[in-house]
Amino acid sequence: MAVTISVLGRVRLRGQEIPSARQRRLVAALVLHRGSDVSSGRLAEYIWGEQQPADPSAALHTLVSRVRTMLPDTAIIESLRGSYRLVAPTGMIDLDRVLHWRAAIAELNTSEQPAAIDEFLALYTGEPFVDIDDIDAIAAREQALELRVGLLEARAESAILAGNVDAAIITLREVLIERPDRESSAALLMETLYRSGRQPEALAVYATLRDHLLNEFGVDPTPRLSELEVAILRHDLTPTAPPADAPRSIRRATMPHRANSFVGRGHDVDGLAALLTRVRFVTVLGPGGIGKTSLASEVARKVEGVGTRVVVAELADLAEGTDLSAAVAGRIEAPTQATESPQDALAHHLASAPTLLYLDNCEHLLESVADLIATLLGASPTLRILATSREPIGTEGEHRWVIHGLPIADAEQLFADRAGAARAEAESLRSDARVRLLCERLDGVPLALELAASALAYTSLDEIISGLDNRFELLNRNRRSAPDRHQSLEATLDWSYQRLQPFEQ
Repeated sequence: MAVTISVLGRVRLRGQEIPSARQRRLVAALVLHRGSDVSSGRLAEYIWGEQQPADPSAALHTLVSRVRTMLPDTAIIESLRGSYRLVAPTGMIDLDRVLHWRAAIAELNTSEQPAAIDEFLALYTGEPFVDIDDIDAIAAREQALELRVGLLEARAESAILAGNVDAAIITLREVLIERPDRESSAALLMETLYRSGRQPEALAVYATLRDHLLNEFGVDPTPRLSELEVAILRHDLTPTAPPADAPRSIRRATMPHRANSFVGRGHDVDGLAALLTRVRFVTVLGPGGIGKTSLASEVARKVEGVGTRVVVAELADLAEGTDLSAAVAGRIEAPTQATESPQDALAHHLASAPTLLYLDNCEHLLESVADLIATLLGASPTLRILATSREPIGTEGEHRWVIHGLPIADAEQLFADRAGAARAEAESLRSDARVRLLCERLDGVPLALELAASALAYTSLDEIISGLDNRFELLNRNRRSAPDRHQSLEATLDWSYQRLQPFEQ
């Protein structure tokens, strides 16, 4: 669908600029709040400011009637009691197109990406939402400009991959003229110049940014940029990594590949994926070892498979009192600037494209996780959050999905599947009645089943079953590749125990 409503510059409809300033303000205000009801009074403030007409409602009705005749056929302004709402198909508004640029580019081949990036940049014809000026418009303007900078960085990275270093340098210098505090662009420009044999120019970029930050904000560059300067001074920059299929700024944050198969819980996967299309925050709940992480990871892969950006932050190793915003920003590699807080940097990054943020193991940081989630959801209307926890997080809007042990049939399949890594004849276990008994005794708990399956490497199935009266001794063999808390049943309980207050212990 072609873009026929433009707000990334002066308002245009069907490619033509609207001559009337009042009509432009009306369209801009409706696009700003697209899909939502906007009261007549609020629209009147956008259009006339302090100089209201004698009858604002009548004047607004006349103005809306005129604009309706100018809109594309498939876009409508709905009249409600005391309010109006713009309804437009997906892709008709330029801002909506740009909001999804990362996902769109990530689906293309490397050779196709530069032209697509230029098409997105061409949607910008001036300052976004230039026709209106309130706090909502300013926030939307900043978001749109941030997206444009991201596109310019992606253009530079594409040029580097294509071997057109001069074009990349020109683009990055353009970014730094507009945003002299943009450390990610400065870092990429410094590295590009240095690798082109232009060390003095690379160091000059750092000096210019450092002076700007000190003069304007009284702060130094981030340690990461300072370390880059030192590496360039010492000619100690690490070799360039092999080119990837997409530049860093447009590569989707993919979920890691599973080390083994995912067994059972198909209903949970489909149900959670469907729920995340309707609500913005879901917590998968259950006791330790029940399979929360495996389930949530599978759901995240399913969501990512339809084009949504997915970013993952594992929280299990974080202690209470940790700066959670900074930790999550670091773990999802959110670009940070010396002039903004980690929380602002994280919020800006997550708002730059429709995103699923997956927070794993939240139970020991409930209060700080709840505060962070509330802040992030409020800052980005396209953000959805999937969390795992042994307790509800308690944030407003939380939807809870409780899981229990696997059904016996799935438990048997899981045990036989994992036993295949321990002994060659594991396939015969699928029809072994002793496996059903074992699964029943272990209540279908996935971690217990996996530990029991790994025990087949050094003991027999009969010994495992007879030893269930002393489960910790039998199932305490470490799985070296698993997280510490999942290396044994005892470790799972110990991880929880160590996070209790003394009186709770």
